[in-house]
This record gives sequence, structure tokens and C-alpha cells, in this order.
Amino acid sequence: MKERKYIMHLDGDAFFVSVEAAKNPSLRGKPVVTGQERGIASALSYEAKKLGITRAMPIFQIRKLFPQVIVVNSDYESYAIFSKRMMDIVRRYTDEVEEYSIDECFADFTHIAGFHKDSRGTLSRIKEDIRRELGITVSLGLGPSKVIAKTASKRNKPDGLTILEPWEVPEALSKTPIDSVWGIGSATAFALRKKGVSTALDLATRPLSWVRENFSKPLEEMWYELNSISVLEVRAGSEAQKSIMKTRTFVPASKDKECVFSELSKNIENACKKARETGLIAREFSVYLKTRDFTYRKDWSRLASPSHDSFEIIKEARRIFDRIFEAGCLYRATG
Repeated sequence: MKERKYIMHLDGDAFFVSVEAAKNPSLRGKPVVTGQERGIASALSYEAKKLGITRAMPIFQIRKLFPQVIVVNSDYESYAIFSKRMMDIVRRYTDEVEEYSIDECFADFTHIAGFHKDSRGTLSRIKEDIRRELGITVSLGLGPSKVIAKTASKRNKPDGLTILEPWEVPEALSKTPIDSVWGIGSATAFALRKKGVSTALDLATRPLSWVRENFSKPLEEMWYELNSISVLEVRAGSEAQKSIMKTRTFVPASKDKECVFSELSKNIENACKKARETGLIAREFSVYLKTRDFTYRKDWSRLASPSHDSFEIIKEARRIFDRIFEAGCLYRATG
């Protein structure tokens, strides 16, 4: 019989804005947006979200529609410092910590003596240490696998602590839409919904043979994770990331040039967001277009200076796109 796993997921609550409020307590409880230097909203406080402001909304529009909102420059150096200190606090309790992004990590407590007897107490102490030392809040989820732990951490944000015992998992999965499951992209979610799978529980209760017949190995791994069988290990001390890739398949396929470029631009924005969150900058980038018959058109470019600014990269990507786009072809994915 396999040992029971205790996997925690930590998610910073509105992390960038929380760091700004920790530096300047007068911002607490107010609608705050970061991204003044880029001209678009990059992070939002919960109060700003309640007003209807969304990420990437132009700053000039926010100032016009919501004059009460406080707009500040992003301070990525401070975010990186707070992130490191937050991860160091988690490592006081276990060495098995995987830094997933600047404001997220997974931690494995399976082999920590006595943890199973006082899991809530241990996680509460982690939250309190972070609150006391950094002045920010986090939401924690604990489960028998990474996917379930991440599902748990979403349930009571902000400042939440959710422990999903094995017998509580089915109910939680029944309330989790399939397209909000970590690791399931929009194209896979669309395909699953076409086959009658609309919640995480729907997938977990399908026979494994059905999953193998209809989908690739990553979804098989997801099936195990949703059934409380941990197959995605917490990778502590992994090597520094060397590249970031974002890709998206869209349905239906399109031959509309601006539609295809819009899909590519979304991927660039998501890749740049990931780069900013992890403190990385790019020296070069490549783009590709995939046609409906699975042929690829791709090219690359070296930036004049390293950057993680999506506007700058999208501007250069447009020149590449215009070269490789072939009118009349049906495209199904960009990356």
C-alpha cells in the first residue's frame, strides 16, 4: 500500500499589491493597481477587482473610470526579495519545497515527523510567520497530491487554509469546473466537455482505460492526481529555468490574419508575465504558427536589449509574423 502524501500549495494573496502595501501600510484595504510604468494594470488588490478592473486594462482608462484607485509602479526587485523570504520561511518546516512561481510554491511534508498529527497547526504557524515577518497574507491548501493541494488553496482566498482529507476530495472536485483544474488547458477542457466531462470529479470517476483511449499521457497523470495518487513529485532544488514557452490551440481553426496574431499576442503576454514573476528577462525569442494539417511556420529574433516587456516583444513579433503568415491557410495554434 502506498504511503499517504501530504502536499501543500502556497499562493500569495494579490502578491504584488500586498508587497506594495507591506512597504506602504497606507495602501491597505484600498483599491490599488500596479503597472503604471507599463501603461496597463499588471496586478490588482481585491478591492480593485471588486470595482470590475481587470488585468491589462489601460491605466488611462482606470484613472478615468475609477478616480479613487491608487496606481503605482511595479517594483520587481522588492517582489523578488519578498518571494525569497517567503520561500525561506516555508523551508524552516520542510526542505522539500518547489518554487513554482514568484508567489507560489509546493511543499512536501510527508516525511516530517509528527506532521500528520498537527498538520493544521503547522500550516497555521507558516501563515503567521509570513504575516508577522513580511506583512502579507497567503492562502494554503493541503492534499494528497499537487493538483488537489492547488485546488484546496483556491477554496478560501484570501488568507485561507484548506485541508482536504481523502474522504473530502470527491465533494471538492464536484465543485471544481474542469477548465479551472491546474494543468488542464482550454483546448483540453473543450475536448473533455464535448465528451461530457464538466467537473474534476467527472474526470476522476471515468475509467482509466477511457482516459488512455481518448487522451494523451498528461491527462492520465491528471487522472491519478485527482484520485489522490501522487505522481507529480515536488521538485525541490530544481535547476534555474532557461526558457519559457506558452502555446495555445484555438477552436475553430482560423485563416483570419488578425485573429491569429491576437492569439499569438496572448501567448507572448503570458510568457512575459511568467518572466516578470520569476525575475527573468529574455535575450531572444521565437514564434511559431501551426496549421490545421500540423505543419509549422516559425522564426526567431534577438532583442536589441534583454527584456520581459510584452509590448516590446509583440512589436518585434509582428515583423516575424508578417513574414511567416501565409494567406489562405487555416491555423489552429500559435506559440
